[in-house]
Amino acid sequence: MIRHALAALALTGAGLVMAASPSAAQPHPAGPEPATKVRPGYWRYETKVSIFGGGNETKCLKAAEIERFMFNPCNSHHNCTYPVKQVGGGRMHLEGQWVEKKKGTKIPVTADGTYTQTTLAMTAHIKILGGIPVTGQIKGTWLSDTCPPGAK
Repeated sequence: MIRHALAALALTGAGLVMAASPSAAQPHPAGPEPATKVRPGYWRYETKVSIFGGGNETKCLKAAEIERFMFNPCNSHHNCTYPVKQVGGGRMHLEGQWVEKKKGTKIPVTADGTYTQTTLAMTAHIKILGGIPVTGQIKGTWLSDTCPPGAK
């Protein structure tokens, strides 16, 4: 459970995303369109987790994947809901819960960040093992409209 939650918080392609699985992420209620549209294409993102370190990955994002990737952090080991989701004007705030699929363990999560058409910066907080705080960060940069052959 802890390893999965930390991997999720790492926000890596194999962890939390932000490779969010479509079935795990919950869409936010319909509302006004964000004033700042995030560009699809080839992105590089750097992740850091307070007790794990970090890494760098790239991701090819289609227009239909932007909402899930940027604003619905989750992974394949959890079902994630965000009853509080405020996204617009280049800022985001999320409050929700990850529920481990196998054991049902509930993990509260909050995240705040900023975004532009070509950047993303988010900090997420979870509590594990009876309240131990863990913080994860992601910084993303758009690289190009097109993705290299074979990019995921």
